[in-house]
Amino acid sequence: MPLLMSSLTTHSCTKSVVRAVTRDPSKDKTKKLKEQGVDVVAADLNNKASLVKAFTGATAALGEYAVSHFIWSSLLNVKELTHGKLTHVYQFDSKAEIEKYVKQVGIPATFFLPVEGFKQAAPEAGKAASFFSLPHNMFLQGVKDSTGVPDWATEGISEIMRLVNKGGYFGVKPLEESLAVLEDKPTVWVDFLKKNEAFKDLE
Repeated sequence: MPLLMSSLTTHSCTKSVVRAVTRDPSKDKTKKLKEQGVDVVAADLNNKASLVKAFTGATAALGEYAVSHFIWSSLLNVKELTHGKLTHVYQFDSKAEIEKYVKQVGIPATFFLPVEGFKQAAPEAGKAASFFSLPHNMFLQGVKDSTGVPDWATEGISEIMRLVNKGGYFGVKPLEESLAVLEDKPTVWVDFLKKNEAFKDLE
């Protein structure tokens, strides 16, 4: 999301002020957005009053608060995509359900599906890397021990890995239609790493 905000604030076609909504405006990433000219406001999805205040005056955001356009970071419905084989990827399915609802009620909207990729990012650094496929239960326990998330969330993380392994982040759907509407050439992960100060010495 920081990359998206950076693009919005620097693109020559952008004439509006970008507003970012966050639970904690004091975080370092949020402060960097402020430095780029982003209007940062605090709100909580569990507090409707804070959301109403955050979106007051906006022209492109949530439809309920008298704005003219809804912009949603969406994802695929994994349960439908896999015909019920992967049923615990709630963060994907819930976003897909919101997209479906917005289309049904007819709110003017734009949906985008962001993704990160790591293929061939650092071939030299990866020469010493090895691959080991963990047994399912071992993977779940490792995620739980390292993150502290509940069982349902660890299962969801596992199923995301299975989705990417079997069909890719977008469920093997072609991207030509999406790429055709872009004004600028998309930045691939390898090029991003080469330009990023943190990875400048990685080969």
